[in-house]
Amino acid sequence: MAATTEKFVGAEITDMIVTQAADLFSLHYGVWNSIAKEKMGVHEGKTSPLLQSYHRELPPDCGRSSHTQISLTEVDLGSRVKMSLSMLREQVLPPFTSPNCQHIYVRGLLPSTPSAYHPPFSAGHVFATRFLHNHRSVLWITQLVVHSAHRNQGIAEALLEALREEKAEIVGVLSSNPYAIVAVLRVFGSGLERVEKVLEMTRKNARRVN
Repeated sequence: MAATTEKFVGAEITDMIVTQAADLFSLHYGVWNSIAKEKMGVHEGKTSPLLQSYHRELPPDCGRSSHTQISLTEVDLGSRVKMSLSMLREQVLPPFTSPNCQHIYVRGLLPSTPSAYHPPFSAGHVFATRFLHNHRSVLWITQLVVHSAHRNQGIAEALLEALREEKAEIVGVLSSNPYAIVAVLRVFGSGLERVEKVLEMTRKNARRVN
C-alpha cells in the first residue's frame, strides 16, 4: 500500500512532531540484544561511535553537540530501543547556527488515514540533515523507521524518494541496519551490485566531509 508523504523543514519540525516520531521509534525500531555493546560500542559514560560519527561529520557552524551518551544502566537486554523527545532533539536534531544547515523530517501516511484525524497516524518517518561541504550539498540521513505492521510495503522507499527532491550531491546514512542501508542504495541509484564499491568509497572519503 503506497504511502502519502509529508515533509517538514527546520522550524516546521515542532515538539508535537518530534514526540510522535520518538513514540514511533520507541515502539517499532527494535530491541536491545546481547551484542549491542559490541556492535554499537555502547559503554557507560561513553558516546556511541555512530552518534560520534554523525556529529563529527557536521560542519562547525552546524553546531555539533557533545550530549550523545547512552548508558548501559539505561539498557535492558530484550527491551525496546527507546528515545524520548529530549533525546531525539539532542541526538538527531542538534541546534544549528548557520542557514546552510537544515534538518528535514518526512513522514508517511497511508491512504486510509483520515486527514482530519489528529495526531495523524504515521506508518514511518525519516530524519535527515542537509548542509554544504566545499560548496557541495550533502544529505545525511540520521533516522529511518517504519511501523512493524507496515513493513515490506514500499514505505521506506517512499520516504527516501521524498528526500531525493533535495538533489544532494553527497548522500550518507547513519545506520548499521542492513535494511535501511539497502533502501538508501535502491532509492539513490547505487544498486546492490555496487555495494562494496560504495562502502569502500565511503570509508575513504566520509571523514573529509566535516
